[in-house]
Amino acid sequence: MLYKLEFCCHKIHVPLFEEILGEEHLGLSAFKKPENPDEWRIEVLFDFTPNLQVFNYLFKEASEKEAIEAPYLSLSIVPEIDWLSENRKAFPPLTIGDFYVYGSHHEGAIPQDKISFKIDAATAFGTGQHATTQGCLIALEKLQKQGFFPRNPLDIGCGTGILGMAIARLFNVNLIASDCDLEAVDKAAANVLENRLATHITCHLSEGFQSTILKEKSPYDLVTANILAEPLIQLAPDMNSYVTENGIVILSGLLATQAEAVSSAYQRFSFKEIKRYPIDEWMTLVMTRI
Repeated sequence: MLYKLEFCCHKIHVPLFEEILGEEHLGLSAFKKPENPDEWRIEVLFDFTPNLQVFNYLFKEASEKEAIEAPYLSLSIVPEIDWLSENRKAFPPLTIGDFYVYGSHHEGAIPQDKISFKIDAATAFGTGQHATTQGCLIALEKLQKQGFFPRNPLDIGCGTGILGMAIARLFNVNLIASDCDLEAVDKAAANVLENRLATHITCHLSEGFQSTILKEKSPYDLVTANILAEPLIQLAPDMNSYVTENGIVILSGLLATQAEAVSSAYQRFSFKEIKRYPIDEWMTLVMTRI
């Protein structure tokens, strides 16, 4: 049996409540409310009965800390649905610039003039559907067309591995893809193998730059980090330590309203902003270490 937890909150508080919900769920979806674009509806699926009292307490505690109103939580049972069929509808093939992303259920022709990846929707983030992933892919493609070619890239918070695979294909280079979640690392490794890039990409478990292998392989001349605003800010000192002079960092996973805070944090550590890619409510920042 599936359960759905629903609530509404201001768009800038979505990452806060996402973090509280953690990863012990089947998936999370966020939708803008047509009548009020600043207010978003969040739906979270569970394959067990979530403890509503615990979530109410955690949300109230976080809301009091941030001086905001705690959202009202609603829990319901999800009717029986053919989830495989629905999943296929929700994740049709997607074209993003020179990239084409499709699932294993896709039965059509694969375009020969695109860089194609087979990626199935999973708990790991990054199927190309989200604006932050799209922003990173567009930024990478733009860098390649401008003549930038990294020799030692890194993808932090790799999720499904899509950005690491894009880097490998665009620049024909070897790299590390890392994530702090073991399930994401396993999923990324499986996708790398499925897309015949195992000779180019190695996947590692690491909290930021903390693993020995990431430190030993530094410095990096290109880093992609599609995570959340607060972890990006916390990574700024390490980025300064492990990124080469004139190296590029692509930062995403943040709302447009959070862009100034993230950009300022990196400017305090010798980074200069060179480009922004806004998509809907989201922002991708491209910065270089000077």
